[in-house]
Amino acid sequence: MFTTVFLACADDGIGRVDTSMLSQQSLMELFIFGLDEVEDICGSRDEPSEVCTWTGVTCNADGEVEKFRWATNFDYGSGTISLEFLPCSMKNLNMSCNTLVGMIEIAKLPDNMEYLNVGHNKLNGPVNLDDLPMSMKHVFLSTNTLTGKIALEHLPECLESLHLPSNQFSSTICLTALPWALTTLFLNNNAFEGSLDLTRLPESLCIVELGHNSFSGEIDIRHLPGKMIELGAQNNRLRGCLCLTSLPPEFRRLTLNQNTFEGSLDLTRLPETLESLHLSDNSFSGEIDVSHLPESLTYFDVRNNRLCGTVRTLPGVFCVDRFTRSNRLFDGNPDLTIDPQ
Repeated sequence: MFTTVFLACADDGIGRVDTSMLSQQSLMELFIFGLDEVEDICGSRDEPSEVCTWTGVTCNADGEVEKFRWATNFDYGSGTISLEFLPCSMKNLNMSCNTLVGMIEIAKLPDNMEYLNVGHNKLNGPVNLDDLPMSMKHVFLSTNTLTGKIALEHLPECLESLHLPSNQFSSTICLTALPWALTTLFLNNNAFEGSLDLTRLPESLCIVELGHNSFSGEIDIRHLPGKMIELGAQNNRLRGCLCLTSLPPEFRRLTLNQNTFEGSLDLTRLPETLESLHLSDNSFSGEIDVSHLPESLTYFDVRNNRLCGTVRTLPGVFCVDRFTRSNRLFDGNPDLTIDPQ
């Protein structure tokens, strides 16, 4: 069946398929053609069942395919995909946690697409986010070997989630023209560089992860969105002083360890909701007052800085040392005295 479709619909001159002439059944057969194991999806490669009965396929009342989920197959989920064969009615595609290879051609996604998850595969090559459909709300491309530059200035206005961690993206990024609807942004574990402007983030933004890159320069965290609850920028080349007295009221997690921040730390006006504060392996100096830390604080880490004076121990508060919880929150500050009380 698959081979017949290819031969019948290919242009003899260039070997391309005119998708506008194909039924939903034929399009989906072509879409899964590059997968190594299709029997669990359509029953038989030679005689596939009716598309709305396929495993992972959801059709609307008109019999049009709107959703396809073929995820968490790991090594069993090998093969390639061709986005050009997705029916125009497709809105939701989840093929995460497989071993798919090849490039992901964003420009060939259907115009109605709202959700794309091909994270945790072996996809490679560049990605042009300018080609995302204007209806797109959630994009997950994490943990592949995608490369090249990423532009964030022309994303769909309705985009709510953009997850690109653990790839090989590089270049500088602009955070001042993000979509108004964006709530989560994950760019961690790549090779991004340049400065970071955190003063004009959209008010909807709740979580931003920028850690394990090569960002440099000073950052201003005094004007974060009011709804933000988490910011991570650890293991970069950031420097300068930090103001911790103007964090958003519902803020929970701040992770800025392994940079070169300096100056004093005012810990007396942290949000009451704060759960973790990671500031180790920087160059903070001077005395610190830990008598006003929020009761919600569970993880606190200022190891390996240049702090001085005397601090009391903090019962029930921990740092993480090599994946193990520890109460040695202040180690690596030679001039800091610990009062066990």
